[in-house]
This record gives sequence, structure tokens and C-alpha cells, in this order.
Amino acid sequence: MAQFELITSQNDIGVAQRAFERLLDSAMPRCPGTFMIGYQGGNVETKSLRSNRDIWHHRQIVTEGVKYPRYWNAFGLAADLRSTGSNKITVEINSPIVGAAPAVAGLFAREVSSGRLALLHSGKVGGGKAGVGQSAFVGWFDGTPVQVSNAERRGKKREAFLIALLDDPKGVRGVSKFVSAVAAFKARDSTIDLRRMTLQELRRRALAAERLPKKSARTSFVFKRNPYVAGHAKRRADGRCDLCSKPAPFVFDNEPFLECHHVLPLSDGGTDTIDNTVALCPNCHRRMHLDPADTDLERLRRRAVGKG
Repeated sequence: MAQFELITSQNDIGVAQRAFERLLDSAMPRCPGTFMIGYQGGNVETKSLRSNRDIWHHRQIVTEGVKYPRYWNAFGLAADLRSTGSNKITVEINSPIVGAAPAVAGLFAREVSSGRLALLHSGKVGGGKAGVGQSAFVGWFDGTPVQVSNAERRGKKREAFLIALLDDPKGVRGVSKFVSAVAAFKARDSTIDLRRMTLQELRRRALAAERLPKKSARTSFVFKRNPYVAGHAKRRADGRCDLCSKPAPFVFDNEPFLECHHVLPLSDGGTDTIDNTVALCPNCHRRMHLDPADTDLERLRRRAVGKG
């Protein structure tokens, strides 16, 4: 298990927070307009929200009304971002401005072996109800656990999850994976609640719900993709998925139906080029966005550059 040393000085934490902001800003453009972010006890209005295709982020310094002044880093899912009404926070990755605060889940630390700055998280995700909390999430999440020591407390050690190395251009992908995992965990808990209900209870609640769902405006950003690059990937695949090797599930417009996938996502700095694109069936395409395995990623990398 990798070893990290907790950063506790105000100056060093400030340096780490700014490095974290640069990492996020490099892959998450600012969203035009004003947005409302909801939190326990109220809302905050912001014109500096940032988003990529996976997650949105808002940050500010919080010093009043809290026991531990902190850098507040709020994250949510880009698919749920809306320009009207309040946006729900999926998870906060906060750090105390100075010292160590067990109640604050985010941690900045240095890797002992390399000295590289890193963002860690204790796994305390909150949820407001039984079954959604630190112990349940830690037992469920398949992230990278590390050991972090605090020199100010005689080297006392604790475990945390590595979210991102702050000098790694691909670090935003780790942040996106963590935020998406928290969202999936909380949704999973809701699914468990549904499974515990009887058919009669589900029917009663369904009939009591509004017949027409409420509408809300959402803001999203899309990349303008090169159609020739996508066409090349599909033609090269010759009607078979580049991951599972099965034939395309159906024919559409006289062509085998496959979807173009960027091995390194555009939101993580990937290029819209033939050596970063493959053609996948809808099932494999969805899986690569939800739960990509390292072996599958390597296979697709080799396929994209013509070695697979």
C-alpha cells in the first residue's frame, strides 16, 4: 500500500489547492451563466461553475459558520446540471485551510516515495439516511486505498482513497471516477430501498406520483467530433465490436451499427484522432463509460494504434 504524508501547514495546503484548481481548470471549461448550488441549510449562487461531460465543480473558501475553515470543493454530475433551480451536490472533496480535521473528508498529502502532491478522500460521503455513510462506502468502493500518516500526531496513520496525483494530466479522470462512484453508490442505496418494498407499496407510491414529470433546463457541453475519424474507426472494425469481437447487433442505414469511442476521453485531454478511437457495440460502449477495466483499456489502446 502506497505511503503518504499528510500536509497540514496553511501555506502547503494552499499550494496543493491551487494545483488542484489548475488540474480541474485544464479539462473543465467555465459554464456561462449563473447557477444555484444547493447544500444542507441553503443555496449558493455562482458564476464560476465549471464542467466537462462527466462532472461539474464549484469551489470557494468557507470560513464563517463552520468549526474548521475549509476549501469547499463541491461536485455533481454534468448530466444533472441545470441552469434553473438548485443543483444537487453529489460529493464534497474539501480540505481544511490549516491543520488536520477528521470531520473534513478531503486530504492533501505528499507521496513519501516521490514527493508528489496528491488529493485523497477518507470515504466519508454522507447521505442523510441509514446505509449511506463512510463505513458502507468504504466497503463498497473499489478505489485505490493508501496509508497516510500525520507527523504532527507522532506519525499516526489512517487509510484513505487516492483520488488524483495533482501533477498528472489524467488526474481529472480520477476525480470523475470518484464523483461518479459516489453517485452510483447513493443510487444503489435507493435501488435497495425499492427492492425492499412490496409490489403493493410500489404501486401505491407510483399512483400517488405526478402523472407528468417536472421539466428543468440543463446546461451541457459537447465536443465537435470529426465525422471522418468516426467513419474510419467503424470501417476499420469491419462490422465487429473492437472489444467483444461480436458482430454489430443490427444494421442501420445499410451499415452495421457500431458507436465511435475515444479510448482516452476528450474530457480528459484525449484527441479526436484515428489512434485514439475505436468502434464498439452499444453494450460495450456503455460499459467502458461506466466501469472500464484496465485490461479492456489496454486492448482498445492497442486496437486504436493498429496493434490489436
